[in-house]
Amino acid sequence: MLTDIERNANFESARGMIDARDPGSSWLLMKPLEMSGGGYFHRGAEIFGGGNVFATKDDADYQVLQSWALGATDDPSCIEPGSDK
Repeated sequence: MLTDIERNANFESARGMIDARDPGSSWLLMKPLEMSGGGYFHRGAEIFGGGNVFATKDDADYQVLQSWALGATDDPSCIEPGSDK
């Protein structure tokens, strides 16, 4: 489980990757998306050998991330990864 300091650092890092003028084309959304799905090329997908996280914008997890980047607020059904809730 993440500490509050780690959680806040991750949040600030992710928030810094959102373009306030055009959140839908922010690095936060485009880097983990396959180029064939409209994403941006980045070497991390090659270096770490796992490819990109999302194949298309239709991926349910991509849509959650996109909703957050576009301004969605906390979902009460969301739980901390690794928690026993």
